[in-house]
Amino acid sequence: MAILFGPLETCPRCEQPESYGRCWIAAKELLFKCNKCGYGKSKELPPITKKILYIDQFALSKMVKNKDDQFWGGLYDRLVRLTANDIITCPSSPIHVEESKFAHGLRDALKTMYRQIAGDDEFCQPEDIEKRQLARSLRAYIGCTKSKPDGIFEDDAFEQPPHRWSDISHVYADFAYNEELIARLKEAKDSLHSSMQSLCDRWRENPVTFDEQVEAEAAAFRTALDMYRQQTSGNPKRYPWLTSRPALDVVDWLAHTVQMIDPDEQSPLNILEGFADSPQYRETPCVFLKCRIWAKIAELVLNPRGSRKPRPGDTYDARVLASYAPYCDAMFLDGGFREIAIDPRIAVEKRFGAKIFSEQVRDQFLAYLNNLEEQTPPEHWQGLAFVHGSLPMNGVVRENSDYCSADGSSR
Repeated sequence: MAILFGPLETCPRCEQPESYGRCWIAAKELLFKCNKCGYGKSKELPPITKKILYIDQFALSKMVKNKDDQFWGGLYDRLVRLTANDIITCPSSPIHVEESKFAHGLRDALKTMYRQIAGDDEFCQPEDIEKRQLARSLRAYIGCTKSKPDGIFEDDAFEQPPHRWSDISHVYADFAYNEELIARLKEAKDSLHSSMQSLCDRWRENPVTFDEQVEAEAAAFRTALDMYRQQTSGNPKRYPWLTSRPALDVVDWLAHTVQMIDPDEQSPLNILEGFADSPQYRETPCVFLKCRIWAKIAELVLNPRGSRKPRPGDTYDARVLASYAPYCDAMFLDGGFREIAIDPRIAVEKRFGAKIFSEQVRDQFLAYLNNLEEQTPPEHWQGLAFVHGSLPMNGVVRENSDYCSADGSSR
């Protein structure tokens, strides 16, 4: 028997009273079913566009720890309401998942929170987004696509479109935490922090300008190319799978992309050498942002008025900003990374349209959320009422054909 929600009505086929109702909210249609005869019908839903917000890990932790606080508790309630009303979506990310595991006493609470405001919307791994963006830019460099390298395509960041009507419930299957794996992740995080401290020391010993560090960051791709060439002798077939070197994995992805474009190309790395120096490479969103984020961090470290100290979460926060900002309408970040994002040489909002907030400007964030709710058009509320059952079944949508009967045959 199907689980139905909303008001139950008489089945239009078997005429059983109070047996026919809403069964499932699909991306673009609402499915109805009769629990008596099995008859079903789908009705097309109107299109929907949500605002995509990224809520940083520090904010999730604050909301979990301070539910009784006027701001943090109120922010959580507001995000839940706006998400439930399909006005916004706050996709979770693999970075949320990983960082939450480090907070031993808060793991389950953090997981519950990011799931509640995300539904089943989730960002892809930063490395996967980077591969997709760079492959698109590589095609532009080779000349086999009209897409611009700085173009933003949501398919690069999400496995399923975020702009869809959300179902009323989600089912999750959780397994026991692998403490050994979490310990290794923590060791890797600590190692990155140590490397970051060493990098800051080198910056202090050999000061660089912002533009010089941008160039140094961009040159990292060429370094990865050289390492890949040494490891494979220029033949992608010799590259071992499941490496722990994401930079080399990106090179391998692009080398195979070259061969997909031109199967007769015998030297894909030569193509990538030219690509590394091209404007198409440098205008790729993840490259543009990553180079400038780290250049800004270097500048802050070298600030004579007070050197910025490296933080354990810097690598995570830099990946979040570089990977997800182009796909967001707004981000609520750590205050230090908001300073980085609004630097006019990075200008995340001007370049990508993402408004950047932090705890330091939290009243502006609340005003932004209020404005989203107040400006939601009547058509959205009407569609939401129909989806959730506050409007009759002959509400605002177009009826599709019958889709099943009791024996499973189509009608």
